[in-house]
Amino acid sequence: MVQSTTTGSKWYVAKLDYALSQKHHLSGSYLDFPISPTYNLDAFCSLGFDCTYGNNYNEDAQITETWNINSSMVNEARVGGVREVDKYIPPTYGKGYPTTIGLEPAYGNDAPADIFPGVTINGGGNVGQVAINGGTHADLADGTYVVSDVFSLVKGKHTLKMGGEFDTSYQNYTGWGDVTSGNFVFNGVATGVPYADFLLGEVYGWYVYDYPETGARSKSGGLFAQDNYQVTPHLAVNAGLRWQYQGGWGEVQNRWGTWSPTVVNTGQYVKAGSLGAMVYGGQDGRSLVQDSVGEWAPRVGVVWSPLSKWAFRASYGITDVPW
Repeated sequence: MVQSTTTGSKWYVAKLDYALSQKHHLSGSYLDFPISPTYNLDAFCSLGFDCTYGNNYNEDAQITETWNINSSMVNEARVGGVREVDKYIPPTYGKGYPTTIGLEPAYGNDAPADIFPGVTINGGGNVGQVAINGGTHADLADGTYVVSDVFSLVKGKHTLKMGGEFDTSYQNYTGWGDVTSGNFVFNGVATGVPYADFLLGEVYGWYVYDYPETGARSKSGGLFAQDNYQVTPHLAVNAGLRWQYQGGWGEVQNRWGTWSPTVVNTGQYVKAGSLGAMVYGGQDGRSLVQDSVGEWAPRVGVVWSPLSKWAFRASYGITDVPW
C-alpha cells in the first residue's frame, strides 16, 4: 500500500508605513510561513506508526527608520531578524505505549521516553525483513537578529554609501530522533531464523539513546564603504570595500569541543609533552571552540553604455559567507 500526503502552507504578510515627521519615516514588515509536513510515510502510518508529523514555523520581521537629513543625505537604521521553529512529533509520542506493551514498569527509574519502540526483524527463512517504529521526535529553533545602519550621500557625480551591521545567531536543537524507548533487533542469533527469534523473544540487540538539546551561539558583523562615480553620461564605476567579522561558534553550556594540534595532551596513554588534544569551551578562558576571523572584501564594477540600447557590465568582488 502506498500512502502520500499533501503538504499545504500559507504565507502571512503584514507591512507598516508611518510618517513620524516630514524628515523621519518608519516602515516595517512581517512574514510568517507555517508548514506541516509528514515524513516517512508507509503502510503503518495510517495505524499511527513509523511516520512523523512536523509543525514548522518560519518568521521574518524588520523595522526601518529613514531620516531624510537634506536633499543629498539619507540615513537608514534597521532592526530585524529571522526565526525558524521546527517541532517533529510522532503519533505514538506521549501515549503510554511502553506501559501498554509491558516495557513499564520493568525499565524502572531508568525508563526511556514515552514512545513506541523500534522493532526490526531481519530477513531470513523465506521471510522478508519487517520493521516498525514509533516515529521520529526532534526539536529545532534557530535564527539571527540583525542591527544595521546605512548612510548615503550624493555629491556631484558621486553617490557614497557607508554603514555596518551586527548579527547574533543562535541554534537550539536536538538530534533527529532525539528520544527512544528502545530499538530491538532480531537476526536469528538463537534459532537461525529471525522471525522465529522474534516469536521466542530472543533479541539480538537492544539499543536506547537520548540526545539533549544543544544551544549554539555565534556573533558576526561588518563595515563597508562604496562610491558610485558617474564618470560620463555613458560610463559609471562602482568601487567598495567591506570588512567582514565572523565570530566563532560556542555552546551555551560549553559542551562543544574541537581538535587543537598545539595543546599539550595530558592523557595517560601518550608520551608526556605530546601535542594535540581536544579543547572544550570554557577552558583556557575562552567560551568559543573556533577562532574569530576578519577579512577585507573589495568589490569593483563598471557599466558602459556606448549606444542608447546597449549596456555592458563587468564586476569583480570577494564575498564572505558566514559559516
